[in-house]
Amino acid sequence: MKKIKKYGIIGVIIIGVVIGGILITVFVRDHKEVEKYQELFQDKDVVPALADILSDQEKSVEKINNILRDSSCTFDNPCVVRDPFEIAPLTALVIFQTKDEEEVIVSINDVEVTKMEKSKLHSIPIYGLQAGIENHITLNKNGDLKEITVDCQDVYPNNLDVSVENPTVDISKDVYFMSSNGNLGTFSYDGKGNLVWLLAKKYALDIEWANNGHMYLGNDISSGLLECYDGFYEIDYFGKIHKKYSLKNGYHHELIALSDGSIIVAGGNASENRSLAASYVYQINSQTGDIINQFDVYDILAGIDEEFANGLKGTDIMLNSIYYDEDSKEMILSLRGINSILSLNFETKKINWILGDSNYYSSAFAPYLLQMSDGSRLPKGSHTAFLTKEGYLGLYNNDYDALNIKSEYLQDYQDNYSSVVLYEIDGKNIKTHWEYDAGKQYFGYALGSFQYNEKDKSKLIDFGWIFNEKAYLNNISIHDNYGYTSSRIIELDQDDQVIFNATIPLGIYRVFKHSFYDEVTKNYLDYDFTAIDNSVGEVLEKKPSKDFYETFLQAEPSNFEFDVNRNTIQFNVIFDRSEVVDLFFVSENKDTYVLHYKKKDQSVPMNINLKLQGNYAVYVKINDHIYDTGKVFSF
Repeated sequence: MKKIKKYGIIGVIIIGVVIGGILITVFVRDHKEVEKYQELFQDKDVVPALADILSDQEKSVEKINNILRDSSCTFDNPCVVRDPFEIAPLTALVIFQTKDEEEVIVSINDVEVTKMEKSKLHSIPIYGLQAGIENHITLNKNGDLKEITVDCQDVYPNNLDVSVENPTVDISKDVYFMSSNGNLGTFSYDGKGNLVWLLAKKYALDIEWANNGHMYLGNDISSGLLECYDGFYEIDYFGKIHKKYSLKNGYHHELIALSDGSIIVAGGNASENRSLAASYVYQINSQTGDIINQFDVYDILAGIDEEFANGLKGTDIMLNSIYYDEDSKEMILSLRGINSILSLNFETKKINWILGDSNYYSSAFAPYLLQMSDGSRLPKGSHTAFLTKEGYLGLYNNDYDALNIKSEYLQDYQDNYSSVVLYEIDGKNIKTHWEYDAGKQYFGYALGSFQYNEKDKSKLIDFGWIFNEKAYLNNISIHDNYGYTSSRIIELDQDDQVIFNATIPLGIYRVFKHSFYDEVTKNYLDYDFTAIDNSVGEVLEKKPSKDFYETFLQAEPSNFEFDVNRNTIQFNVIFDRSEVVDLFFVSENKDTYVLHYKKKDQSVPMNINLKLQGNYAVYVKINDHIYDTGKVFSF
């Protein structure tokens, strides 16, 4: 028995030695293999992630809080911080303390803009400073006046310069907020055409105002599809980000803030396997990002005729606007890619009607298709479809047939013209109630918007991408906008008299009228930030580095430029449409992550959300050639 125990102990020791030897061997082998991959990191610059806007804003908040505690900031000697978050150069923050609670009236350039709430601690937001001049701010405290000068001569309108015919509106009224569809950003003008606000970031697409006065704006992190992003920001006029939404289903074109605080989002994400591109609608809890309600347009159409819906697979239907009536639950979708306006019940997901070409749809859709009873033209390539309280259907009609593109060249569109329309719907019949076409002189195949003011019946029209005479003379491609296009912003009163008429040398996605201030404005003391992230990031293919090691060692040096911010990377290279591009991120262990960055004949995303951590040597494959960037990125 003792011998058995003795031999058992010896056996255990032998097994332990063998296992230990195996582990040491594996460790040494793996260590040598990892050391081998370190060659890929030698003599390369480590590029740390730049301090992104969120990090910068944390520092700005700390700076402002220090000033708020500074008792030397008085009414007679206020502390003034221009552009406190370094993103909105036509803003300022005025801070001071008073012994008693005081009310302060604020004027900018001799125009009274708001009355501040009573307080002992005053943190007064100054919005709407005019670009290119010295701005004069007057604070009125019970008849005591304090003059402050904020010099904005260093902000030049440049290509944001605007010509306005017969200006009638000034800064004390609503200003015109304008957004682009991509890299031009967001800005606003007063009624005289003065640039009075802009963000020094490329936040784009829809502008929606939340119940707390903040704005929702699309962020600049692409989700991999054209004009589609991984989410959006809740932001104030200082450019301070209060919430960052990074969403699994992404965002494109449209947001709607509901009265209960939830948000309806047009979704579009390359990582989501949708039957139709950019065709997803979902409602989220604004505090958590959790989905409350959702549908895919494919499923709606398949519920009527699955064969017809299957025939659309892969189609970019370009859901570019959503209107929602919270009382009736009716939702109106503009489906630009298939020349259709769709009405459905958001709760039941049942179609009410479709405005579109009956020749395009199968016979199964006949009960739902509206019939044009007065011979009016059907809208093609539309934007901003909505219902008025009187029940009229409003929209911007580009007059561009996305289903049957007759030509790429502008000369073939000389008879086309864009307009805004109000339609009257009676059962399954529809006819034009009102139309404005500016003399049929404007045509833009893309962009454009129509806003209808229910209070005063005024109409704000954005002819968002119109071609000039030189464009027609040169017979350019309709996709060639540089130097050939502009936007015409027109506002009509209830009698259709023009009260604002501005020309902007840019393509404008949408235009809104809104005020910077309430009648009584709260002191600016809200610096909260919340990150809501349920995104999945880019789809990366994980492969062993040994598969590429020799190829990487022989890679041709390159001088590609990248910008890295936390988990995002912007690749500043213009590729030919025919090129296929892969990015390889080689970690310091044995793994390589492959991003299929660009397919043939596909545009590239502006930014890519990698969700990587650590140091990575980066290689680029263009068609069959591998290039070494010579850089190590630190995420």
